[in-house]
Amino acid sequence: MEDQSVNGQIVSRNEIRELLSKPPGTRMKEIRLKLEGMYPGEFNLKKVADEAKFSENGLAKAETGQTNVQQGTVDVFERYYTKFNVPVGFFDKQPVNTMKPFYLGKQEDRLPYFDRFYEANGQKHFLDIRELPEIEDADYRYSDNAIDTTQDDVFEDEDGGYLLTEIGVEITLNAYQVSTREPLWEKRLNQMVVISPNELQHFEQALRRDVDVILRQYSQMHSLQEQLQDSQTRQKLLEMQISLKGKEQKSESDSALERLIGTLLKG
Repeated sequence: MEDQSVNGQIVSRNEIRELLSKPPGTRMKEIRLKLEGMYPGEFNLKKVADEAKFSENGLAKAETGQTNVQQGTVDVFERYYTKFNVPVGFFDKQPVNTMKPFYLGKQEDRLPYFDRFYEANGQKHFLDIRELPEIEDADYRYSDNAIDTTQDDVFEDEDGGYLLTEIGVEITLNAYQVSTREPLWEKRLNQMVVISPNELQHFEQALRRDVDVILRQYSQMHSLQEQLQDSQTRQKLLEMQISLKGKEQKSESDSALERLIGTLLKG
């Protein structure tokens, strides 16, 4: 869900894939135009060229493909656009094709964007790595565009919006790569259950309590497993040290025996 009330947007995996298939100059232009759409008048060709300390004519030619973009040009605009959260390597001639989604916008708008998402959805955006507290008395909102208003489970409220008499709830399990927080897969855990919209907050709170218990149990179990593995590793290292020490002592004994035999033979 994109929040249009604050500046900034998420460049999705599909958008990234499409952009990376285009020449570096075209990528520069499309990123600039995205920023100009959010901040009108601040990212026109002249302003960007001036701020990047680059020729306006040179930038125009690069964006329109009239000139072959050199690595020096890529470096200039990579430094410029990283200020607006564009990842390093995005404008490379041969970019990494596994680049993950990113927030595009000014730094001062980044956290407000994620805060608004959190307030509107009752959960963090997957790109927000901050530890945030649970929202109390969350106001669950529905998108009117997503509601089929011709159905019997819909009625119009006093403000002209639409409300539902019941909602369906499903629970999903999402897996992430720990180092990048990149989503890997999503699995539905249950069939849809029907509840009253008024019960949704209580449903979530009960679910959070149960999930917290499970997470603590698995966290403790994971910690114990790591300690066990660490203990086993230390045990193996100790056994190796003992074995090596034994071999050294045996070698010293053999050498001493050889010297003694040599002395006796000489005598």
